[in-house]
Amino acid sequence: MSTFSPKSLLVSSALVLSALPLSVSAQTDTIPVQRYKSTAPETFVSPVMSDSVNLYGKKFDPLSLLKETPVLSFASPRLSDLAATDGWVTFREDAKSLRTLQVSLLTTKFEEVTLLVESDAPFRITLDGKEIGESKEGTQSGNYTLKLIPSANRTLAVTTLTEKGNRLRLRLVPKLGKETTLQVRTDDKEYMSLDFDLSGEALSGVQVSPSGRYFTVQSRYIKDLETSMTRLLYKDGKKAGTLAGDLYAAAWMPKSDLLYITKELAGGRRSLITIDPATMERTTLVESLPEGDFVFTTDEKGLVFFPKVKGQSRTEYVERVQGRYDHRDTKGNRDVTLLSHYDIATGMLRPLTYGYKGTYLVALSPDGKELIYSVPRDIETSPFEASDYIALDLRTLKTDTLFTGEYNVSGLEYTARPGVLLATGSPDAFGGIGRDLPEGVPANTSDMQLYLYDRKAKKAKALTKDFDPSVGSVLTSADTFSALFSAEDRDYKSLFRIDLSTGVITPVKTSEEYISSFGASNDLRTVIYEGESANNSDRLYAITGAKERVLYDLASKRLSDVTLGEVKDWTFTMPNGDKVPGRYYLPADFDPAKKYPLLVYYYGGTSPSGRMFDWYYSAPMYAGQGYVFLTLNPSGTPGWGQAYSARHVNAWGKITAEEIIESVKGFSEEMPFVDADHIGCFGASYGGFMTQYLLTRTDLFAAAISHAGISNIASYWGQGTWGIGYSTLASTGSYPWNNPALYTEQSPIFHADKINTPLLLTHGDSDTNVPYGESVQMYNALKILGKEVELLRVFGQDHHILELHRRQEWMETMMAWFQKYLKGDPSWWNDLYPEIRY
Repeated sequence: MSTFSPKSLLVSSALVLSALPLSVSAQTDTIPVQRYKSTAPETFVSPVMSDSVNLYGKKFDPLSLLKETPVLSFASPRLSDLAATDGWVTFREDAKSLRTLQVSLLTTKFEEVTLLVESDAPFRITLDGKEIGESKEGTQSGNYTLKLIPSANRTLAVTTLTEKGNRLRLRLVPKLGKETTLQVRTDDKEYMSLDFDLSGEALSGVQVSPSGRYFTVQSRYIKDLETSMTRLLYKDGKKAGTLAGDLYAAAWMPKSDLLYITKELAGGRRSLITIDPATMERTTLVESLPEGDFVFTTDEKGLVFFPKVKGQSRTEYVERVQGRYDHRDTKGNRDVTLLSHYDIATGMLRPLTYGYKGTYLVALSPDGKELIYSVPRDIETSPFEASDYIALDLRTLKTDTLFTGEYNVSGLEYTARPGVLLATGSPDAFGGIGRDLPEGVPANTSDMQLYLYDRKAKKAKALTKDFDPSVGSVLTSADTFSALFSAEDRDYKSLFRIDLSTGVITPVKTSEEYISSFGASNDLRTVIYEGESANNSDRLYAITGAKERVLYDLASKRLSDVTLGEVKDWTFTMPNGDKVPGRYYLPADFDPAKKYPLLVYYYGGTSPSGRMFDWYYSAPMYAGQGYVFLTLNPSGTPGWGQAYSARHVNAWGKITAEEIIESVKGFSEEMPFVDADHIGCFGASYGGFMTQYLLTRTDLFAAAISHAGISNIASYWGQGTWGIGYSTLASTGSYPWNNPALYTEQSPIFHADKINTPLLLTHGDSDTNVPYGESVQMYNALKILGKEVELLRVFGQDHHILELHRRQEWMETMMAWFQKYLKGDPSWWNDLYPEIRY
């Protein structure tokens, strides 16, 4: 049963003093409630009156008892079936009694429903436990207009104080009449709805102790759009408690199975405290710590701090911009981060680096004697930033420059073999030795690879050149020459082990299709991961050797009453033989004889549309509203090999748009249950750009949504936080002055006159990645052209809509847009945004 309620379930209510029955104008569209779940009648007994009035001089009101009855789950043993004869319930108890009758309301689209209540006994009506009306004594009737969001189970309860012969009747009049999808039920069944994203528990962020015996996992719980965070503590695979309060920020020591936190003390001091997870006993390790953030050295004898040197303050009125990226955030600072070392035994803090350039910790050696840091520097060629990687001896402060001017390495890890490092980087790293592409074809630099780097020989070796998945997070073993890593493996996110001696990569068998987070013991023998699948929510697992076991089955708990449709893989073959991979989701209670509107989602950028279950573009959520949902991973997407992902470079929709259009046409022709006249499309960021660009190329879609989309590649290149940097990937070697055709022909704004599809633009007005103006200029263009367009400005939000109240309204707006144009029902849109004149 859902726990979250939208902001306006109730539109209006009225109590009507009348004789039974209450008349209804459209009797044929009325749905009588004929079955209930009911509590047993409880004989009313007046309390002992020690006084005739209470503290405020009021006499006891028997009707106050109507407010004390909670809503129950339909599976509760306190409820039993109760039938209504011809829609009427006649109460036969000999004595005055209290009882509650419940039904659930379920619809696959937003609906306004009028509830008619007729009773000759006092009653109180609630929807999901919130009072929407009540009557007093005598023959009275209630008339209430409700708003129901799609796919969510809403519990309608009537608590009444009855005497023998009293009668009650409930009827529902959907505003949509015969087009209603309203179900009146007596169970907790629902489809996946907006509630799922905005309520309940979710897991993320596994952290494993060095031995693997203990671990923590972050738990987020949302209720009434308020979030609380805790971390669950596990010992030997069993839940041992929760870490809340100051323990929420606790982290594991690098060698010992101890947690550590810092605690603020009087006088501005703070101490460093360790916690034994077996006993939760606290021990003060350092009584007075220096200021700043830190990490332990791996021998636990020292701490590496990240002191900041304050840069020039922003001026109040005018200022000189200091470099290409200085304009990104006008509220930001220009601080420089350095490194310091704190010796726990002596209490001495000494600087490790100094200068006007920042230095950033990359890795700590297993013996605690060395670290690697990077120093960024500007370069005059694309991508305009590079880094020097330097090893620093913590005892002597002697340095060893590993390599300089490298802009394709994203990470380094120490291995169990002295002098050999494991690097993560693009195919172009180390002179392009990881490339699996023809000469002259630019690589997609977000398609991550693994390399071994020999410090003595100053030579790298490619490990994953012939490995199609794109490498993600990496952990190296403390005692064997091996590593564990996650990777985007087509639309899966999988785990792999690699023998660094032989380069042999072995998949780790997992029950889930998308690994959201993982951790491991220092020897990598124990792996803890949290994952989900295309049609399954969070579960927590432990893997030891070849054995996997479930530790926390949150999915079964959250999905116990949710009905889901099927998910099937589907691939389209283009005329030239290229394959466009995808998958589709069918509505719950799918009927192959019916026609369903189709929603198409894509990203088409540098991340796959993965098999995630629960997020704000959740396919099961939209399928629960009666859509067929098709998600595609067209050319340019990592996870299918370098040749496939390289098609993203210098394309900006050229290949991708044609693949999406032809795939959607092919899917509609192949699947007889698709209503080809009612197809919608949507995407975010680069996917938002793709939405706008698609509409300049086809009238295939009946409605479209672009969130944080790029309308003008040139203005994004010059202003977006990632504009210049991202364009070095997506537009390698191309600039407005040397390739103006790319910037004009592929920018949707230059072809706005070709857009005929109703388009909803949504954007956070604090977006530092894709500026809000990218949506504004497309909105203005389409307004001038007299096209159907709307712009939703989300105040105070960046590239992602994270604040829950804003996210709720944003998501409802998108759903209402599709309901208006793909289901021919504007009621939700009109309710959210009544027509105004300006």
